[in-house]
Amino acid sequence: MTVTDTFGDISQANVTIMADGSNPNPVVSVMVKSGVSDEGEAYNTSKSNVDEDINVVVFNANQSIDNDSMIVAYAWDFGDNNTDTGDVVSHVFEDPGDFGVQLTVTDAAGNSASRNTTITVNDIEAPRAAFNWSYTNDTGGIVTGAAMEGVPTHFNAGGTDDNSCIEHECSDDILNYTWDFGDGTDGTGVTIDHIFNETSDDGFNVILVVTDASGNQHQTTYKINPGMMDRPDIYVSSLLFSNDNPSEGETVEINATIKLLGMNLTEGFAVTFYLDGCPCLSGDAPNGTALHTVEIDKSSLVMGIENEYSVKTTWTATSGTHTIYVLVDANK
Repeated sequence: MTVTDTFGDISQANVTIMADGSNPNPVVSVMVKSGVSDEGEAYNTSKSNVDEDINVVVFNANQSIDNDSMIVAYAWDFGDNNTDTGDVVSHVFEDPGDFGVQLTVTDAAGNSASRNTTITVNDIEAPRAAFNWSYTNDTGGIVTGAAMEGVPTHFNAGGTDDNSCIEHECSDDILNYTWDFGDGTDGTGVTIDHIFNETSDDGFNVILVVTDASGNQHQTTYKINPGMMDRPDIYVSSLLFSNDNPSEGETVEINATIKLLGMNLTEGFAVTFYLDGCPCLSGDAPNGTALHTVEIDKSSLVMGIENEYSVKTTWTATSGTHTIYVLVDANK
């Protein structure tokens, strides 16, 4: 280029103009390192060798080329809301999952091109299992942190946490919940009801094992001591005879009055009259002779000192002195 001013002075300069209409070609290589001194290994696309929070992933773009000019900028987007610049960068992925890593290169003419690489990050973090329990009492109240025999205990593992639950609740679809109730029974699910049919001096060790989709497990255990349900207090309040000094061969009517305290019955009961002994007696006492058994429906006797139920039978008197026993056998 030649420039002449108004006085005729002339100046010359050489200017090189480069015409670059083509985009650069981005090239990405990925190495995985477990530490600063580790030389690393190539990223395994068939089976990820990247663990969350541990491995350093090195991204190298220095093999990217531009046929007409030179690459002047390298921009990285790691797909987890983190970015970086430079031809060689490193990144630690804090969460598991598939991340689309994008490299964008720009040449001196302002042309740019991008390349995407998917990095699969392994989940190596175990869930944090947690649960609570409660039962509903007779008045409909919820009693937390307690259990009662014969009443459903509600177990809830909704307090369990896992990194896979960041965008979702830790439901049965995300995690697997396995229960061992310590009484020979088990179950599955984030919530479950279980009935302890008896009490135990040592309690029941309830174990919850939570497993995530990657097979990571964690378990937690609590000792549950179910309270004892009130028992029906069923008893014979009186025993009357139509004649307590009968003659041999005379028919005697026996009338037993039954009462119930404590709680209503959940099943029927039996009343058996015995002569000269009873299985209810301890030691070497005789079992006696069963005279008659009457099956009573549970609805026939209502709890309360003011309520009663009469059970009658007859006996043909024999000579001698005899003792009559009445055994009330209630299952519940």
